Amino acid sequence: MKTRAVDKSWDWKFGKSNQDFADNSLGVAYTVKMKILSWYKDCFFEMDAGIDWKNILGSKTTKDQADSAIKEIIQGEPEILELTYFDSSVIDRVYTATIRFKTIYNETIEVKI
Repeated sequence: MKTRAVDKSWDWKFGKSNQDFADNSLGVAYTVKMKILSWYKDCFFEMDAGIDWKNILGSKTTKDQADSAIKEIIQGEPEILELTYFDSSVIDRVYTATIRFKTIYNETIEVKI
């Protein structure tokens, strides 16, 4: 997989040609994290991507709904072979997750949200 690389603040990199892209496992990691951080119907080039955070983060939902939405994104990526580790928590209304998955490039990648 080849995708645009991002800087520390998760903005796309531009201006350096091929250096502005990530491929293989790093590309998969960027894609997964970007889709998880994206709000549903808020990405101009892929309106069906992302998570419906507006409803999931409401007071009437559970952590399980956020977990399920994230796992659905991971399972939808063709370059991911297996979800090997998933741990999440909500502390003071802040959701965090640590995710590890094995890619078709025979690497295990960890993504933190």
